[in-house]
Amino acid sequence: MAQTQKTQVDRVPPADDLEARQKFALAFAKAMAQQTIHDPAGKTSRRTSRTYTTYTRENVEEWLSSPTSNEKNLRDASVFLYQTNSRYRNLLHYYANVPCWLYTITPVNYNPDKVKRETFRKQYQKTCNIIESMGIIKTMREAALIALREGALYGVIWGGDGNSFILQRLNPDYCSIVSISDGGVFQFAYDMSKIKEADLPTYYPPQFADMYQEYKRTGNQYQVVPPEISFCLKGDSSIVDYSLPPFSAVLPSLYSIKNVEDLTETATELSNYKLIAGVLPVDNEGVPLVDYNTAMQYYAHIAGNVGDRVGVAISPFELKSYDFEQSGTTAQIDNVARANENFFASAGTSALLHGATNSTSGVTKLAIKVDESFSFGLMYQCGAIINRFLKTLSGTVKFKVNFLPVSIYNKEEMIDQYKSAMNFGMGKLQYAACIGIPQPDLLGQAYIENEILELDSVFVPMQTASTQSNDGAGAGRPESDDISDEGEETRDSDANDNK
Repeated sequence: MAQTQKTQVDRVPPADDLEARQKFALAFAKAMAQQTIHDPAGKTSRRTSRTYTTYTRENVEEWLSSPTSNEKNLRDASVFLYQTNSRYRNLLHYYANVPCWLYTITPVNYNPDKVKRETFRKQYQKTCNIIESMGIIKTMREAALIALREGALYGVIWGGDGNSFILQRLNPDYCSIVSISDGGVFQFAYDMSKIKEADLPTYYPPQFADMYQEYKRTGNQYQVVPPEISFCLKGDSSIVDYSLPPFSAVLPSLYSIKNVEDLTETATELSNYKLIAGVLPVDNEGVPLVDYNTAMQYYAHIAGNVGDRVGVAISPFELKSYDFEQSGTTAQIDNVARANENFFASAGTSALLHGATNSTSGVTKLAIKVDESFSFGLMYQCGAIINRFLKTLSGTVKFKVNFLPVSIYNKEEMIDQYKSAMNFGMGKLQYAACIGIPQPDLLGQAYIENEILELDSVFVPMQTASTQSNDGAGAGRPESDDISDEGEETRDSDANDNK
């Protein structure tokens, strides 16, 4: 059949054989319709490749409609987009890094009538050592980021005795929140059926051995993690029935931005693409005046001498182009920028903080206040978890951590506020924390500066009128000889000494 078709189009029939010429035109059209559009062995190809992600917008929207049964799906989608989408990653890092994670350490239920100074001092020093070993700024910032990305951080504490502190993450697929303890701290259980007994001594705290034995004894696979090692931080503490990434509702918006960017890229590529169309000569009946092989020879000659972004075609019809693109590239850029701003707006934060160009400083300041309140909620939840852990320590005197409402945006303002409070004898610890001296380092730094390095005697303030004291001798303005008689009389009688 292919040979017959080739025979029909390789030679133009005589002008007086109308039937043969009509068959020739039909065969010619069929041969053109069978032109190769992709040659795997060739250097150029018209075929485009596209990789589809596991999670589509439709998937996410369907899971959001039934969140209790799709915790894992939404968590996995959030982690995937965190890894592949810079906007989503920047959004989560932003909220985790808004707080400065500064703190002070104060006693719990302080009663001066029951305080023994030496006992108080020893327990305070022990607490400072434990807090310092936690590396609070780094550890809590990472914990907040994980809670924002996955909905909750489930972990267990190793050490915590002042010598070491390790927060080990657990697989969230095997964890389930079961209760809320004092201070609003979430308590969770772990699926012991997922643990190999041989792994207990190496990969889990000693308390897990008791939990595993209880699981084998009762058959209850979910065992509550003891509070002295439990660490559960939820991204949204207002939802207690299930754990979802707090910003899972904005995940579909990421796909909208991707669609706009794809359309813009496609329009840009099309605007740089050219098409050369060769018109086949035909007679009044529409029959080509050249045979197929000759036409293909000319086609191949032209196609072999153009670049990748230039297309070649032949047709017996005159071709015209019609453009559907928007006026210029400005509108396309505006569409991407608008989609980007809509994403951050739907996340509840200002797009100005993430690269937008409009300058409305007043609105931005108010938006930052809202962002601070959200991030501070996570920070205070971390404080409650740490304080519950400190309660489990031995000793009659208990201490707690107080996180300060200091963010990367209001730090200078808070420094001035605590400096003013020191005029009334308050805020010394808060001021030290704000200027970068953690409370566990405060006494040690002062001892090094004053006793070891003796900096208080090395760095002496410049003697000026404001730093010099007045002992009364020779103080005041020098006496003048040009005075009146009344002035001379007043000087002699010392009448102004007490004025």
